[in-house]
Amino acid sequence: MRLTILLYLILIHIWTNTCYAYQSFEKGRVNFSKESQAVTVKGEEESLALIKRLLNDKFYDVAISECENFLRRYPLSVNISQAHVVLGQCYYQKGKFAQAIYEFNTVLERPQAILDREDALYWLGETYLKAGDLDNCLNSFEQFIQQYPDSRYIVFAYYSKGWALFNAGNYVQATEAFEKIVYDFKDNKLAPEALFKSAECLYKNNSFLRALSQLGAFLNRYPTSEFAPAAYYYLGQVQYQLGRLDDAIESFDRSIVISKNQQYMSLSLYAKAITYIKSGDMKKALKSLDDFDEKYYSELMADEVLYRKAQIYLTQNDYIKAIEDFDQIIDRFSKSQWLDDAYLGKASALFDSGKNDLALIWYKNLIKVFPQSKLAPKAYYALGNIYQAQAEYSVAFDNFRLSYETSDEDDIKVGAVLKMADTRMLQKDYKAATELYDIVLKKYSENRMIDYAQYQLGVALYQMKNYRGSILSLQSMILNFHDSNLIIEAQYQLGLAYFKIGDYEKARFEFSKVLNSQAKHLHFDALLQTGNSFYNDKQFEQALASFEKVIKNYPGRPDLWKARYEIAWCYYQLGAEKKALEEFTLLLDKYPDLEIAPDISFWIGQYFYNQDKLDKAKEYFLGVVEGFPKSDVRDQALYWLGWTSYKAADYKNAINCFKRVSVEYPDSNLAKESLLNTGRILTERAEYDSAVAKFEELIQKSESGALKKAAYINIAEIMRRQKFYDKAIENYRKALTISDKQADAQIRLDIAECMEALGDKKAAASEYLDISYAYSYDSAIMSKALVKAAELFSENGQAEPARRAYEKIAQLNTEESKLAQQKFKQIPLKLNEEVAR
Repeated sequence: MRLTILLYLILIHIWTNTCYAYQSFEKGRVNFSKESQAVTVKGEEESLALIKRLLNDKFYDVAISECENFLRRYPLSVNISQAHVVLGQCYYQKGKFAQAIYEFNTVLERPQAILDREDALYWLGETYLKAGDLDNCLNSFEQFIQQYPDSRYIVFAYYSKGWALFNAGNYVQATEAFEKIVYDFKDNKLAPEALFKSAECLYKNNSFLRALSQLGAFLNRYPTSEFAPAAYYYLGQVQYQLGRLDDAIESFDRSIVISKNQQYMSLSLYAKAITYIKSGDMKKALKSLDDFDEKYYSELMADEVLYRKAQIYLTQNDYIKAIEDFDQIIDRFSKSQWLDDAYLGKASALFDSGKNDLALIWYKNLIKVFPQSKLAPKAYYALGNIYQAQAEYSVAFDNFRLSYETSDEDDIKVGAVLKMADTRMLQKDYKAATELYDIVLKKYSENRMIDYAQYQLGVALYQMKNYRGSILSLQSMILNFHDSNLIIEAQYQLGLAYFKIGDYEKARFEFSKVLNSQAKHLHFDALLQTGNSFYNDKQFEQALASFEKVIKNYPGRPDLWKARYEIAWCYYQLGAEKKALEEFTLLLDKYPDLEIAPDISFWIGQYFYNQDKLDKAKEYFLGVVEGFPKSDVRDQALYWLGWTSYKAADYKNAINCFKRVSVEYPDSNLAKESLLNTGRILTERAEYDSAVAKFEELIQKSESGALKKAAYINIAEIMRRQKFYDKAIENYRKALTISDKQADAQIRLDIAECMEALGDKKAAASEYLDISYAYSYDSAIMSKALVKAAELFSENGQAEPARRAYEKIAQLNTEESKLAQQKFKQIPLKLNEEVAR
């Protein structure tokens, strides 16, 4: 009450003096004299002094009015520039920046205002700063610092210049301006704040180590400063960025303890929660966020706190609570900056909890509601992952492509291209995959995922059977990315590639690197492949040792059967067939449901077949046929079951087995052989018509080749048995149409024999003679044909041809040669006339 009365009295006094001075000025204006001029100067100084007192006492409106009166009364006053400066300051304080700037510029434009230019230029800079005109502000302070380096305002000029640069985001130059005060005016009252602001600038410029040093210096020099809570807050932020999380939490706690205002208490408590999140201590992070909500709840930050809590629940796999908080953001904060994050978070929570169908909906909702969001590419990426897991590869590929096309972040773009390539790998389109991996290698060569692209390129080339290309790619990956987490996998894959090209020594060398590494998840396979490399190198003893080491080192593995399987083959190759049989039998008893169980049973069946233990052979072959209807070796088992039955004289079952092979496996290599075998068995049983039908079926199903030839020959043999020599010759000749000259020799001999059987000895002799010429390079065939020709010539009474034939035989040095010499001597030189006629 007393303060109000006092202010009222001051105002009355000021207005009274002002009115009196104005009236006196008006009365004396006409009769101006030297005496009145002296009075005027005195009045002018008093008025100016009054205006300055009003400014200092913050009576800005009154001061403005007095300034305007002064300018009207004393337009020629030597103090008029001062009045303009004071008027500008009043306007500055009232926030009327345009008027203030006008007044200061008025002074600066007056040549005679030399003494007041310093004040005007300084306050012009301050006005521009308050008005947010940072360019003009900086220009004003630069001029001021250059023109008035010893001014009483110089510290304030540097300080305000620092603030202008800070507000402009030019933290480097702002730091320099504040540090100028720290080092050159260290005793000034602004030095503590300048040191703090320089540290803040360094933090904002990501110069964390320098910021750490500056903040430490500030807190050591000014531990009780009003800026200490803020300094501890920024110190915590710097330590957070440097990964010194425990120190950061300690600094935030200190800020909370010493802070006298809510601002840094709340900021530090929230920052402390974020630090706990980064450190992985979600329990303390959650408590800090709850404390923040309880003490400093703000509707402005409620959505962000909910988001942080939801993120914590996600890390704790508490998907229900996470979704509840995401839903609160979605339902309550339709304008929240975290809204699209909430959509993404909810979709992720649904995905992680196994609710893929609902996750799909929310990822799609995010894209639909926020098509321009920077999170949309992540949603497309996540959709791609879900569809890929569901083997909907085309849809997955399209979503990864959209992720690539909509993102402006290299990591997302590279990840999307790699996922597109991986999808093509799953589709076994390895060529397309290599092209996509190449895009990453060429376009994003500096990206952190480049090693994966190089590795996968090697794997894709391996799948394309381009093993040498795969080797080059994997070698490049190992050479150029020696710090990659994929090095050991690359060495293992490189070993596989060397194995494929038959360089087993290099393969073993790569596998040995894997075995000497810490990648224990690959040790089993590497040791197994070492054994395989020895085996394929025909070093069966070393292979056996490797596989036995696998058995010893990995007794509990479910895939240990692989080593036992290979051990059995090693025994077989070493000639220890009984041991091989024991291993195979043991393997089959222990792992009856193995994918290779039918292969093992088939091998055992063949073993017993070769040992003439036909009942055991039949047992194992039948086990494959009946127990593994989808096995790749079932056709072979059925085929050999046919031979087993044949060997056991069970011809009916043999025919049935071969028939089933040809019917059930028409595309098998054994289907046509089974038809041939069926025909032969029927031939042996004298079921000639049925046999011929089978051979003719084989001929229809064979375009060419040995089986078609064999079918014609077998039909010819049946016809020959039935003395249908013409038909026999016809089928023999059809067999000749298939090129196999060596086999054709016997067929031609058979044709000649059929001609003999038909009684056409002349034609037969001519055929034998042709055979001898056709096979002149083969003395055995030539000799046999000439003997038959000579005999027929003799029977026909053709002595001279017979003698020439025997003469040729004698020169061949075959078994028939000596007999031919005797026959040659016994043949008369000329034919008997009667015979000749």
